[in-house]
Amino acid sequence: MAGAAVPSAPAARVAAAPVFSVPGGVHVGNLTVGLSGKASVIRYTLDGSEPTSASPAYREPLRLTETTLLKAKSFDAGSTPSPTVLQSYTLVDPALAGFSSSLPIVILNTFQEPVNTEQKTPVSAVIIPVVNGRATLATAMDYNGRGTIETRGRSSLDYPKKSFNFHTKDDRGAPLKVPLLGLPKESEWVLYAPYPDKTLMRDVLAYELSAAMGHYAPRTRFVEVFVNRTGGKLNRAKYFGVYVLEEKIKRGKDRVDIAKLGPGDNREPEISGGYIFKRDHRDKDNPGFSTQGGRSFYYVEPKGGEITPAQSAWLIGYLDRFEAALTGESFKDPVKGYATYIDTASFIDHHWIVEFSKNVDGIRFSNFIHKDRGGKLKMEPIWDWNLSFGNARGRDGYSPQGWYADELTAAEHLWFHRLFQDPNFAQKYADRWSQLRTNEFEVTRVLARIDQIAAQLDEAQAHNFQRWPILGKRINPNFHVESTYQGEVNWMKAWIRERIAWIDRQFPVAPAVRPMPDGKKFRLEIPVPPKKILPPPAPGQDFTLFLEAESGTIVSPMAILNDPAANGKRFIATSAAIKGTATYKFTVPATNQYYLWARVIAPSSSYNTFFFSMDDEPDEVYDAAEKHFSPAWQWNRWSGRLQGHSAQNDEPRIFQLAPGVHTLHLRGREVNSKLDRLCITSNPNFQPEPPADEVTADVRIYYTLDGTDPRLPGGDVSPKARLYETPLALPKNAQIFARALKGDRWSAPAAARF
Repeated sequence: MAGAAVPSAPAARVAAAPVFSVPGGVHVGNLTVGLSGKASVIRYTLDGSEPTSASPAYREPLRLTETTLLKAKSFDAGSTPSPTVLQSYTLVDPALAGFSSSLPIVILNTFQEPVNTEQKTPVSAVIIPVVNGRATLATAMDYNGRGTIETRGRSSLDYPKKSFNFHTKDDRGAPLKVPLLGLPKESEWVLYAPYPDKTLMRDVLAYELSAAMGHYAPRTRFVEVFVNRTGGKLNRAKYFGVYVLEEKIKRGKDRVDIAKLGPGDNREPEISGGYIFKRDHRDKDNPGFSTQGGRSFYYVEPKGGEITPAQSAWLIGYLDRFEAALTGESFKDPVKGYATYIDTASFIDHHWIVEFSKNVDGIRFSNFIHKDRGGKLKMEPIWDWNLSFGNARGRDGYSPQGWYADELTAAEHLWFHRLFQDPNFAQKYADRWSQLRTNEFEVTRVLARIDQIAAQLDEAQAHNFQRWPILGKRINPNFHVESTYQGEVNWMKAWIRERIAWIDRQFPVAPAVRPMPDGKKFRLEIPVPPKKILPPPAPGQDFTLFLEAESGTIVSPMAILNDPAANGKRFIATSAAIKGTATYKFTVPATNQYYLWARVIAPSSSYNTFFFSMDDEPDEVYDAAEKHFSPAWQWNRWSGRLQGHSAQNDEPRIFQLAPGVHTLHLRGREVNSKLDRLCITSNPNFQPEPPADEVTADVRIYYTLDGTDPRLPGGDVSPKARLYETPLALPKNAQIFARALKGDRWSAPAAARF
């Protein structure tokens, strides 16, 4: 009949899924598992493969003696087979049953499949949280499911302790977003393996600091990891150490929160974002692009295989316009210049977290940049901070003094080389340090957080270094090595303390606004740090000793000369090349490695060297300020080289000295190489303080009373600004805004309202 409905075919009957007698999870010893159901036949596999009609039929309870992925499926004549159900059983050797930790525990079972960078290996994963201060193998699980892992990294692939990409999956292998250990739910994670970073915390510390500065940074959780790659029961041999579970960088509401750019978003305004791209090592599997200025980047999101030609062209065009504005004559103009294209504050903060920690991979590699729809370029989030806080031999990374940026070529410094040519950018950079220095980077706050993390890791680090006995051993790129975990932590803390002090000394000190005791006037002054009085060290503790250059035994033509800028207004120098000596005797309290500092004037490579010997060893050459020439007094750490070898002062000269009296012998080498003071210390991170008069010399203070900046854009003095000379009366509702000016450099601002 026309128009009659066609009856639909009856739905095929699906066999009922089997039921497991024991849920998956962690079990000590052997285990018996039964399967039940209404179907006529239940078939199963024990190797993770998919059950088929040819798989073994279940007849009796299964005796499991090793970690097993059990899959089962019901089959009935005339019915569609049931969905596959599975349970993962992690069987634990009874000898490991009592293992517990103050950190969460992660167990990965690969079922004897290889793990490498070439494939994503299916795993069963168990994550056990800390409950009432402990995580045990009997604690209820935070996650018990499927996933994939692959090794990750570049140079770190050479370490025996591997890092992994970890993706959570459902039983069908599709991405599964889950909230691991309280972190916002997602499916893409990283299990980072700190190895040469023997504090285990440099990445975590940097991410926390960046987040405190107001930027998204990967959230983290310290965990202890077991990886069962060989089958059998879980035992201590499968312990891999302390890891950091951290968020992988990707677009998302709880990660890089930018608009999703779909394949159909090929016109304005949708095409303007969001993008994530990065500057990194060359990657044959990761498509990249270059700007007209020759800077190369790699797509992150959309991925190189997903971004449309129109989107790629739009992003490259935006960067080309930015670079053209940056290199143009009007690059400082707030409308025509670079500021139209970048979020300047994020660029400044990124540079500061790199410089503060002296991350020697910073800016060059793992440098992520994103652009939201309708927004500007933001340089965030940070990533990969293991070569920081002194943990590097190259690029002067071991030293708490010196700018990391000075170790970079203009090309390596990316866009910053040009940005710092704008005096307003440079001033914002200096002002931001003043803010950070008293907040997020405040020294006691940073060191207290390090102590908290170290306390959290105290028990687990012992497990880690029992598995990986590398304390006291130099693992590339280590510069300094300690024999204990606490020693590594203390060394990093000392490095940070000295790093902050060194950076402070690179900027004019901001004035302080001080009300007078009568409450009717105020004064402006430059705070001078109190002179440090070093207590005598206990045996084995840091030892530091200062010697005046003129206090030694001086032999002509080495002579004592006068200079008001020298400490005590006196220094030594020779008036004839290769002649004149100075000899110093000093005592150290304990056997240790000692470092030598000198306060020198070294204006050029022709006037910067002395011969020296310690305890009658052969003469070496000290290049007082190689690469840091200056006509002003400066402290430099002592380096050494044999006569005829290339000049250098990157690697400090380390003196292994026993307790007792030692002799340092100096001989003139170049005329006009001037020496003011010496400092001998066993602290590799110590740097001498400048005299107080260096802080206040040649400083003028300008201020306004209406809250406007005494510094004009570009660096000139505002016509509204007044030069501070004597205490001033307090006008009603005054808004004091003051800066110090030393030469052509302005300090950070000081402000007060009365």
